[in-house]
Amino acid sequence: MIILEKELVLCFEEEILPPYYSKTGFYSPDYTLLEKIFSHLKRMERDKAEFNPKYKHIVTYVCFKKEKRVLIHQRGVSNEERLKDKYSIGISGHLKPSDLSGGSIIRIIKRAAIREIREEVILSMPEEEIYNKLTWIGIIIDNSNLLGKVHLGIIFELELPRGAEILPKSNEVRNFRFESVETLKQEIEQDVNFKKWSNWPKIIIPFL
Repeated sequence: MIILEKELVLCFEEEILPPYYSKTGFYSPDYTLLEKIFSHLKRMERDKAEFNPKYKHIVTYVCFKKEKRVLIHQRGVSNEERLKDKYSIGISGHLKPSDLSGGSIIRIIKRAAIREIREEVILSMPEEEIYNKLTWIGIIIDNSNLLGKVHLGIIFELELPRGAEILPKSNEVRNFRFESVETLKQEIEQDVNFKKWSNWPKIIIPFL
């Protein structure tokens, strides 16, 4: 009999967050907070972590920009049914135990973000260049629904050089296009009940 190994993610108890981080919003990069979180990390099966509001698990989220425009994509087949067919502005993924390979905390998180990029898209940039250009722009806390409540987002921006190409690689993402920030704001504002868009782009867009 073949026993399938459960996917593990890295979580921390929400109660360790300082009161400042109790509200839904976009927060400035805070390395001290990451140090505290990393000192309290626990391994948990993803299917249990996704519905346990006592814990948050870390998600890297990379926004791609090119000539002042932002990449939009639509979510396809995914482990997260709650996001299927929703539009997003980030390639995202969970921090896993296998990502804890040494180095500084920010290095670990950036390497995890690059792993997700390589899994989901074809990007014509060397890995070293991606690493150097990945800019940590903030942290997302989203307590507006259960999906948001069990995650903490580490948000990166990646400015693509002229001539760089990015295409879907996996069936988790599709329908790529670049749009201006203003166009994105209008599209998201019109999606009042979040039937088309996932929640995080509305929080992130003002900071791109």
